[in-house]
Amino acid sequence: MEKISEWTCYKNLSQSLIIFTSLFSLSIATVFADDGSSSHKNTKNKCTTANGACSKIQNRQSVTVNNTTAKSGAYTANISAANRMFMQSSDHNYIKNKKVWLDLTRRKLKTHQLNGLVHAKDNMSIMQMGSDLFAGTFTTRDTWKIGIMGGYGQANIKNHSKQSSVDSSVKGYAAGFYAGWKSNGEQKDGFDIIGSVQYSRYKNSIDNIDAAAESYHSDGLIVGGQAGYGMYIYESEESKLLLKPHVQVHWSTVEADDHKDISGENVTQCNKGFVITRSGIGLYSNNKKFKNSNVTINPFLETDLFTFSDECALFYSDERIEQDKSKTAGQIKLGASSYIGKDFSLNMAISHLKGSHGYQQKELNLGARWSF
Repeated sequence: MEKISEWTCYKNLSQSLIIFTSLFSLSIATVFADDGSSSHKNTKNKCTTANGACSKIQNRQSVTVNNTTAKSGAYTANISAANRMFMQSSDHNYIKNKKVWLDLTRRKLKTHQLNGLVHAKDNMSIMQMGSDLFAGTFTTRDTWKIGIMGGYGQANIKNHSKQSSVDSSVKGYAAGFYAGWKSNGEQKDGFDIIGSVQYSRYKNSIDNIDAAAESYHSDGLIVGGQAGYGMYIYESEESKLLLKPHVQVHWSTVEADDHKDISGENVTQCNKGFVITRSGIGLYSNNKKFKNSNVTINPFLETDLFTFSDECALFYSDERIEQDKSKTAGQIKLGASSYIGKDFSLNMAISHLKGSHGYQQKELNLGARWSF
């Protein structure tokens, strides 16, 4: 472990800031680019209806099944996409000090709204990157680090009922900091914890049929934390097998601006704050390098249980609209990490998350790490 006096902080900081600034500028330009659509900008207010109430409309089936119904689903789908976009479960602090990392994620999500009257298909692409700024140790074995991170994401959503369909989209960026600690240095066993705080901002769009498109903004903080404990359950000269229970909490305060739709109806988000928890266990292989090669391939398998709060509620024309979201869902994830020499690694994973009410998500994740 390097001593604090040997950090070369200025070099790390300058390289990191260049990456961060470039990503930040590109994201802002994309999010706020003028695409010619109509925009309704309003301040965020308390959730109110025409009579000042914020109670749940008991009979959601009373909403007319027409283009308005599909459009209602588009608003809730946009809220959900913004809250989930930059949720991250990763091992950024478990490879080596002083590194730049890049994650590319592709997700496909299916959800239902209005008691199954509206179906939504969400295709989401996310790029996240960052760099460690500082690292050190409290003891002779542990390690800690602090870094910056930023990302850009885009979700294209098709919302359809039996009568019609409405497309919607969410584009946005997130930027912030992360910090991590590991009890056993660069080794994979032992305790570890990592957390992050990010600010995110999005441009939301609704493509109306035979009318001008709508656009509005949403923004908020994203706070996440993850902890785990790894233990070797099998060891040989060629490989080791690590068992690791883990837990994660994701809290998002992303909130959409109150606005009026193209026909003058009020659209107001009701729920403020969204929480996802993930708990599970992973099995990870730690193999030696191939003969006459600097390459190692380590496959892994994870199973998780997710819980969701009610984040996707809004009042549209004085009717409360929300997703028929599963309160819990199970996930299985299969992947592999490949280390090429001492300074570069690649990882790939596929996962399938499924719950009740037709809720399911398929995800492909590609990642790269460069240590320097």
